Amino acid sequence: MFDGDDSPQTWTLSVLEGDEARDHHGVGRVVGTGAVGATVQVPGFGRVWIGEADDPFWLDAVSAKLFIDALLAGVPW
Repeated sequence: MFDGDDSPQTWTLSVLEGDEARDHHGVGRVVGTGAVGATVQVPGFGRVWIGEADDPFWLDAVSAKLFIDALLAGVPW
């Protein structure tokens, strides 16, 4: 859950268990809170970071074609 309109926003991470998880209606057990853009250690879960990130599936098609063409032509990189 996110809270606030000011920067940085804060977040709360909750775990839903049992009927709460199945029905998606529970508030859950709070396991961590933090600010957007900061890394927070959440005991029992590891580190949590929430914020804007690049799209890992983005691809520059022109560069990819040049790279593949060079591979097929045997050009060493």
